[in-house]
Amino acid sequence: MRIRIPWEGETVNQFIDGLGDQFTKREKAWLRASGTSQEKLRRVFAIWTLKEAFAKARGEGVKFDFQRIGFLFGGEGGVGWLDGGFKAFVDDEPLEGWGFRLREFEEGYFVAVAVEGHIADDETDEFMFVQKIGFEEMLAAANGVTR
Repeated sequence: MRIRIPWEGETVNQFIDGLGDQFTKREKAWLRASGTSQEKLRRVFAIWTLKEAFAKARGEGVKFDFQRIGFLFGGEGGVGWLDGGFKAFVDDEPLEGWGFRLREFEEGYFVAVAVEGHIADDETDEFMFVQKIGFEEMLAAANGVTR
């Protein structure tokens, strides 16, 4: 798949269509049903982040066919979809034995964790601690590790 940004002369819908072989039919319908271009991109990034988390947790990375795993989000008519929870499916069957967490730590920036097994609600913070740091802080932390 060619990685590109949607503003290279195409609309967000064209961008989503270009990624079409990476999403399930239900996901594509859900993406198209969202209102603004910004909301569509938020949904794309949320789904993509979950798919990557699952593929990496399985040890397959991008070799895993992303169209095999799908996520169905809750929320009334798509409103509040991020708070409404989601369900995972592999080959259109409910995925059992896996726990997922998805957080948006800044609008449009998601982090996801996929764990084989169950993630209890009180374990969420342990898996989802995210801190935004600057480049200088990252370099300082890296220097401490390499010495």
